Amino acid sequence: MKYFSYILLSLLALSCSVPSLSRNPIEFLSIFRIFTRSPATTASTETVGEFTLGGAVSGLLSNTSVTLSNGSDSTTVSADGNFTFSTKVKTGSTYNVTFSTPDSAKMICTLANASGTMQTSNIANVSLTCGWESGYYEVGVSVSGTTSTLAVQNNGTDSTSISSLGLTKFNSRIKTGSNYAVTITSQTPGVLCSFVNPKLSVGTMPMANVTVFVKCLPGYLKGGTVHSVASADLFPDPSASNMFVNSLVGSYPTNVPGGGGPIFGTADGTSSATRFNNPKGMASDGSYVYVADYANDLIRKIDKTNGTTTTFAGGATGGGSVCPGTTTTNCLDGTGTAAQFYRPFALTTDGTSLYVLEFLGNRIRRIDLATAEVTTLAGNGNNAPFADNSDGMLASFNNPHGIVLFNGMLYVSDRYNHRIRTVNPVTGAVSTLAGSGVAGFADLNGTSAQFDNPIGIVGVGSYLYVTDGANHRIRRIDPTGSISVTTIAGQGIAASTDGFGTNAQFSSPFALTTDGTNLILSDYGTYKIRHVRLSDAKVTTLAGGTVGYADNAGGNALMERAAYVSSDGVNIYITEEANHALRRLENAEITRYTLDGNANDSVGTNHGSLIGTPTATSDENGTTNGAYEFNGTSQYVQSVIPSSMVSPVRDSTISAWIFNAGTATNGIIFYNGSFGSDGYGLIINSNSQLYIRYNNVNVSGAVPVLIPFNTWTHVAMIVRNGNSEVYVNGVNKLTFATTLTVGPTGSFLIAGDGTAANSFKGKVSDVRFFNGALDGKAIEKLAIQVPSGIISYFPLNGNAIDWSGNENNATSVTAGPTNDRFGNISSAMAFASDFIERTSPNRMPMGNAPRSYCAWVRPTAAGAMSIVNFGTLAAGTLSGLTIDNSTIINDGNTPNLSVPHFNLLNLWTHICGTYDGTNASVYYNGILQSSSAISWTTGTSTLLRIGMKLDGSQAMTGMLDDVRIYNRVLTSSEITALSGHHPLQISGLQLHLQADSINTSPFATWVDNSPNNNTGFFGGNTVVQGNPPSRPSWMMNGLNNKPSVIFSGSQYLENTSGTYPGLSTDSFTFFIVNSRAATANIQVALQIGPILGGKKFYFDDPGGTQTGFGSVFALDRSNSFVCSRSSTGFSGLATARIFSFYFDNTSSIASPFFWDTTGAEGTTLSTGTFAVPFAGMNNGTVVGAGPGPGPGADFYNGKISEILYFDRVLSTSEGNKVRCYLSSKYNIAVGNVCP
Repeated sequence: MKYFSYILLSLLALSCSVPSLSRNPIEFLSIFRIFTRSPATTASTETVGEFTLGGAVSGLLSNTSVTLSNGSDSTTVSADGNFTFSTKVKTGSTYNVTFSTPDSAKMICTLANASGTMQTSNIANVSLTCGWESGYYEVGVSVSGTTSTLAVQNNGTDSTSISSLGLTKFNSRIKTGSNYAVTITSQTPGVLCSFVNPKLSVGTMPMANVTVFVKCLPGYLKGGTVHSVASADLFPDPSASNMFVNSLVGSYPTNVPGGGGPIFGTADGTSSATRFNNPKGMASDGSYVYVADYANDLIRKIDKTNGTTTTFAGGATGGGSVCPGTTTTNCLDGTGTAAQFYRPFALTTDGTSLYVLEFLGNRIRRIDLATAEVTTLAGNGNNAPFADNSDGMLASFNNPHGIVLFNGMLYVSDRYNHRIRTVNPVTGAVSTLAGSGVAGFADLNGTSAQFDNPIGIVGVGSYLYVTDGANHRIRRIDPTGSISVTTIAGQGIAASTDGFGTNAQFSSPFALTTDGTNLILSDYGTYKIRHVRLSDAKVTTLAGGTVGYADNAGGNALMERAAYVSSDGVNIYITEEANHALRRLENAEITRYTLDGNANDSVGTNHGSLIGTPTATSDENGTTNGAYEFNGTSQYVQSVIPSSMVSPVRDSTISAWIFNAGTATNGIIFYNGSFGSDGYGLIINSNSQLYIRYNNVNVSGAVPVLIPFNTWTHVAMIVRNGNSEVYVNGVNKLTFATTLTVGPTGSFLIAGDGTAANSFKGKVSDVRFFNGALDGKAIEKLAIQVPSGIISYFPLNGNAIDWSGNENNATSVTAGPTNDRFGNISSAMAFASDFIERTSPNRMPMGNAPRSYCAWVRPTAAGAMSIVNFGTLAAGTLSGLTIDNSTIINDGNTPNLSVPHFNLLNLWTHICGTYDGTNASVYYNGILQSSSAISWTTGTSTLLRIGMKLDGSQAMTGMLDDVRIYNRVLTSSEITALSGHHPLQISGLQLHLQADSINTSPFATWVDNSPNNNTGFFGGNTVVQGNPPSRPSWMMNGLNNKPSVIFSGSQYLENTSGTYPGLSTDSFTFFIVNSRAATANIQVALQIGPILGGKKFYFDDPGGTQTGFGSVFALDRSNSFVCSRSSTGFSGLATARIFSFYFDNTSSIASPFFWDTTGAEGTTLSTGTFAVPFAGMNNGTVVGAGPGPGPGADFYNGKISEILYFDRVLSTSEGNKVRCYLSSKYNIAVGNVCP
């Protein structure tokens, strides 16, 4: 019964659909299958007889799709593969598949098995086969040369990546008659890929496949020429670059003096045989330099490695075809020498094509560098009327001067149209980028801007740079957006001044190039090559300045009408019109021995050898192990002579930093050649005087300055034909006429040759050998101690010139030259309430930027005095150094950092201030005195003033020397290197008397300059004499041209109220600088402490307690017994000497005496010598007399220049520092090595 009910229901359901004629009889009868099924399976009967319909699509074009439909059911396929409709088809139903494509004009498709009746299984054999419609062809790119990965694109949409040589095809075909346009969208850095023929990268599709050829080569496109490096900065410090102008090819290839004048011609061949006629623009493909040989109407090809030159194109030798255009004078297209040019002027390249700008032809030509095929790209040959045109052959130019390929576009400086033009290298279309066409000057946008004879043009970064010749300026153009034109350098005045931005001056700036980072240009009116640093528009002269012809360094290089410059990222090339030569700007420095732990050549491979194991020591910049100490007998450095320096007529420069410890005879500082027979060098004798030595003879007289002992000094020797010069600390001290007739042989020597007679004693650092004679400014830069970060440096050698290279030359307001601390004339400046100032100084630290400033100061009057200051006068916006009667001030115009000093009056003192953005510090004679947290925001400086505050107050009365400002915080070791050794760098100084603190005679007060005297002029252990007849006299040049106090046997000074430096059993170290006027009896130099039990430093002469030794230096426990005496007798009068004496209360000292170059010596000084002193009436200090003092009190007879007393025994190193300080100050040699 249950089953029957199901059958009835099923029949009723079927009866509802019986009228449907679409049903198959078999399908109708299928209802009876229910009788064979179990109840559990009846739920799926609704899908019985439905099957899928699908198939496959093949040959579908890239970036396209096809839509297939079966009735209302559709599916879209965008790539080859299978497809299936989403709606199933019932068994017995028919299907009919159709298709459509979005772009049926490009693709044809064939459909198979598209219709039928669904049976009892899925259908998957519907087939759609597609392909290109007739008339569509392939575009491919064929790459040759260097393997690279590059991305190319056709018509802006079809992109593909290529990573192998050969042919790669785009995915889409192009229909005949339609356009194609292939572009290179990216490429691997370091590989430069370009179209072999840019014109063929676009076009109309023919009835054939098209192949666009691309050539790849190593390199980078910079400034319209191929560089070997990504981004070079050939002149990181252009003011210290020291460049040599060297002939590469042309009329003076061997630079023979006295030649018959420039020779022009067309000869190809070796560098010396080649001739040009007015060469101009250049470009390099990485291996060769191409030159526009203007008056010969040729393009020349030069091998960079050896100068071999060939004619690459031009000459009209036959077979050329007349150029397209209106005027075709002297213009033939063709291959190589079949082509003809009409005054080729400027060149640019991408390494595959060379573009030639014709001055009189008023055209742009293109040369295939592989085949030398010459074609015309743009220009109708006329210079008027002015015309832009999308058809380059209808455009005109008016004697164009400069061309550069930049970011895929050619830019032309159209000189006499006063415009900057663009030329599409693919289509030749010409348009105007900037310039109104009217000669003038206006920094505006696009065609509103004005130029006056624009000449050179180059692209760097995102900008174009143009030399605006008649405006004497460098202009910058942003080729995007509103096309803004601005001036980055030049005042508009025809002159030659280095400086920043519009403070600099040019005279008809001509050609431009780039090293990849900055600009290099030829300054046509001044015969100079100039450099523009783009980060701050700093303009610097690299070479030249005098008309003529001479291969030489810097300002001594002579040029005439240097026209064009070009760079390959390694060198700068120069064409000279009047000299018909191609020259190269090279590094003049050929060898450098920094001597920082070895004798290697740090700029080349001419390494030296250390002979005799000299000792590593600190250098002139305070760098540990940055120099070598030579013993003056057997230690030296030896290397071979640089190969370029063997000619007797070759100009050269050699420089070094030396630290003179006293050479016995004629010590070699440096020598190029065989010391006994030939060559030349610089010699120092036993009197610390320099000589020039030529061919084994001291040919010059002595240089009229003494090289101070134990102080870093820069020396340089320049050798040039007919003249030799010696520089000391950057100043020319001797010019001597001589001629080197024999070329150097043998070795290049530093500090000796292995013999004691020729050995230098002292330290040597940073020996440099240059090709050519450096000019004075170059020597000045080499002579800057601690040069890193210096932004203003005033050595004040009788003027206010800034040596830093930042062009902060100042104006002196009545300040005049005076002697420096070594007695050198015109080597410092004297101030009497006047000052030196620079308006609008360059690169002064602002805000909380780090800085340092240092100076040597000698105040000669009391009061507050400004040493150097800049910024503004608001609180916290000033920056500088100030002194007053008792303090040194790192001055921010409140808040300030003030530290006490120990009376600076009349003394040369070195002071420094630093600021790191948070903390200010003050250094006094090389030692840090104090640091403190301070907040400063230094204002923009309109004035840099030396010797007076910005507001006119705190005027200097005294002397200043060596004023310097840095844009960084100097290290303690650097500041110590600048100051030299000083007793304040050593703890325990209790008494310091200096004769140079006095300026009158006779005098009553000798001020103590030790840290005990921090309360005023008469503090500490200052000694005085109230009785005029007992006052000693004073002499400005009393001892080795230094001040001294003169005692003549009855004068003395005393202090009975000061602090006795060391009671009871104290250790001490004592120093004295003196000379004797008599040698008889006992002469006390210093009595310190009580009469009974104190110390008496004296000279024991015949007639005193000493017998048999002559005159000795001795120490007594006052009025008791001799504690120790020197073991060497001496009796020399008027001889400047340095004596020192040590006492260690806990350890006996066997040889406690040192004097001059002798030490240690003397009888043993035992511990406990100074036990609890006996009672006495004098508990103070006496200078120049013994106990009492009074008649017969062992008065001193002679000169005393300096006394120092420390209340502890100094270490060997500390004692050596004090002796070196005294040695340097008084020019007395000492026997120890200076740290």
